[in-house]
Parts: sequence; structure tokens; C-alpha cells
Amino acid sequence: MSRYELIQPPATAREQRAALRHTVLVASAFLLGAPGAYMAWISPQAGYTAEGTLWIEDASRRSSDVATPMRAAEPQASMPWIELLRSHRVLEPVVVDHKLYLRSPRGRAAAFSSFVLANQFVPGTYRLHVGRTGEDFVLVTGEGDQEALVQEGRFGAPIGENVGFVWTPTRRSFAPGESVEFSVLSVRDAAVDLSARLMTGTDSEGHFLRVRLTGPDRQGTVDVLNSLMERYVAVAAQLKSGKLAETHSVLEEQLHALGLELAEAERDLEEFREATISLPSDQSPPSEAVRHIRTDPVFDAVLDTRVELGQVRADRTRLQATLDSLAVGAVRIEALEVIPAAATSSELRGLLGALVEARSELRALRDRYADDYPPIQDLVVRIETIERGAIPEVVRGIIRELTEREAEMLRYVDAISVGLAEMPPRTIEEARLRRRVATTENLYREVRTRVETARSTAASSTADVRILDRASLVR
Repeated sequence: MSRYELIQPPATAREQRAALRHTVLVASAFLLGAPGAYMAWISPQAGYTAEGTLWIEDASRRSSDVATPMRAAEPQASMPWIELLRSHRVLEPVVVDHKLYLRSPRGRAAAFSSFVLANQFVPGTYRLHVGRTGEDFVLVTGEGDQEALVQEGRFGAPIGENVGFVWTPTRRSFAPGESVEFSVLSVRDAAVDLSARLMTGTDSEGHFLRVRLTGPDRQGTVDVLNSLMERYVAVAAQLKSGKLAETHSVLEEQLHALGLELAEAERDLEEFREATISLPSDQSPPSEAVRHIRTDPVFDAVLDTRVELGQVRADRTRLQATLDSLAVGAVRIEALEVIPAAATSSELRGLLGALVEARSELRALRDRYADDYPPIQDLVVRIETIERGAIPEVVRGIIRELTEREAEMLRYVDAISVGLAEMPPRTIEEARLRRRVATTENLYREVRTRVETARSTAASSTADVRILDRASLVR
């Protein structure tokens, strides 16, 4: 009978936690072994340094190619490139591809060449004791008297399946009677170590990002840095593609809403004409006073003011209704920009652009991480702050401005009420409806152009960062 207690397979994270809570011996072994493994991990013999260079395209040149919701393309703040390089989304796939979670003795690469991790595994320090004949083995973890048995068997069978290893070394991989110690870290801890071994620097213009990586293996350090730069370029392209896709989606929604708005405006104008066609003509001979006013240039200005007054009142009413609907989540934020008064607000357009960017980043992160990942939680808070705080506050400011404009127009109209007394209301209403159709049609054409631009930009977009010099050894 073996002197070790056998470690049970970590079928699920919940089962692992339960097993470790109720098995004091195993828990002690891992508590003793894991810190030692981590200390060995974070202080490797970094005898080699590789260096590579990335080219970052100027944001001001990129801006002309990017269409954004209801606004001309504008220069955007450059992406935090160094933070992206050190993100787990960039680092962790490199860790997995190059097995940086594994620390094995020098010169034993062939023995561990088939070593990979299952989805669930147990980090720690392990020792493989080879039998005297070289045919059998014992895999243990822990230190001294706290050693715990992981597995015992004969070579040719998988080793460490019950702790999440996928490893089948051959019998000749180890010498008879040999003991080999190796360590396994979580992918996240290995990514933290990889980030710690990275050194970065940029030129004064921010075009060149130089990256250095230290490591214990000559060719391995170069290979890891090349993979890291390739992954970095790929993630940057994915983030840009996600932002373009989000922008295109928002523009499509706006185009659809404006299409409905234009159809309604045209229908209202047509129904008004049909309803008033049988009424007495507004072109009946005016009185001398009115004839004098109509030949005066002020007449056109008064008519325009009455028409604009109706539009301002309608925009204010719609903005207030949309704001009330936002409070209960009945409409999307983008519905605001199909209202003419809101479409001209540079502050609102800026917030909507920031919202699109945050949503695209959130979607990209959720492709890889769970919602409890801190950067995801930060983005959720930022999006909620924009949607629930900043944008409603700006809309309330627009409503206040419209209310003030409405009051000024009313005072202007009242000041010349004598001439307006005989101004045909039918003429005023038809002019207002015509203006609504013209304004909505202009917005519709603008957004349709932006949809086409966004579509072509997404189809032909390239990453804003690319490899200029591949990694090479510097010392």
C-alpha cells in the first residue's frame, strides 16, 4: 500500500474547492507547494533579451476613414497601446501556446514536449519519481512529510489526469530511479509573470512601440516575443473591427428610425393637403394692411419664425418623451439623434461616440472573460454612467435651451401680432409640415451616406498597429 494519500480528480471547480476543504492533508500539501512554485516562477534565470518594434498609425490620419453616428469623422484619442499589450487577452493565449505555465528542469524539453493542461487543473509543485527499472512512476505533490500522492502507474499511460494534466511521456524520457521536479502555475499567474518580464518604450511622436522580453531560453525568448507581437496586432484588429461593427449597427438603427420618421412626415403632409383641399383658398384677396405686410421682407421672416416655432415645440416635446422613456429603458439612447435639435448637439454626439466605443470594448472582452472580470465591471459602470447620467443631463440642457428659444420666438411673434392676425394658419401649418419633411429627408440622406461609409470602412479596415521589426536577440 502506498504511503501517500491519493488526490482526487478536479472534475469541476466546485468539486475541487469541496475536496480541498475536507482533505486537510491535501490542502496543506498544496499550500506548501504552490508558494514555492510561484517564487521559483517569478525569479527565473533571465539570461537573454529579445527586442522587436511595432508601428502605431497616427490617430489623426485614421480619423478620416472612420464614420461615426450622426457626425463627421473626428480625430479620436489614441488607444492605450501599452495597456493593451499587457492585457490578459493578449498575454494568456501566448502563455498557453508556449506552455509558459510549466517550469521544468533544463535539458528536459523532450520529456515535457507533450505536456498540456486540461480545462480544469491543479497548480502546484510536483515530483515524478521513476522506479528502479524505469518502467513505473509515482507522481506526488507537496513537501517532505506533507507529500500527497497524485498517481502511480506504468509509463505509457497518461500521467496526472486527475489533476488536469494531459501528458504521456515515453518510458525512455526518464532514467531509472530518477526524480524530476516541475511546477505548474495558473494561466493568469503565468501571464502576470510574462508581463513583468516585458519592457516597453515609445518615441516622442508615439508611432514606434519598442518591446523587450527577458527569458532563460535563447530561441524561446525570441519565439515568445514574436508570438506576443502577433497576438497584439490580432487583438488590436479585433477591437477596431468590433468598434466598426458597433458603429455600423448604431447607424443602421438610426437609418431605420429616420426612414420611419420621414415616412410619417410625408404622410402627415399628404393628409393635411387632402383634408384642406376642399376648404376655401388661402389665396383670397388680402386686405390692404395684409397686402402691405406681404410685400414687406419682414413677412417672410415672420412666417419662418412661426414655422420654426412649431418645429422647436415639436422637438422639445419629443425630447422630453424620449428622456422619460430612457428612464424606464423603453428606447435606446441612439433614438435621440434622429430628433433634429439633438442631432446638432456636439456634446451629445461626443457622448454617443464614447458610448459606442465602450460598448465595442465590452463586447470584445465578453468574448473571452466572465462578467466578474474587473475590466468588464469597469466598462459596465462607465456605460451606465454615460447612459443614465451624462446623456440625460445633456438632453435636459437641450430641452432648457429649446424652452428659452420657444419663449423668445413667442415674444417676437406677439410683438407684430397685428400683421399676423390675418396670416393664414393653413399656410403656416403647411410650411411647417414641409420643413419637417425637408429636415428629416436631409438627416436620412446624411445617415445613409454614413452607413455606406461605415460598411466600406469595415470591409477594408486594417489594424492600426503592425509589426515593423520582428523579434531578435539583443543579448
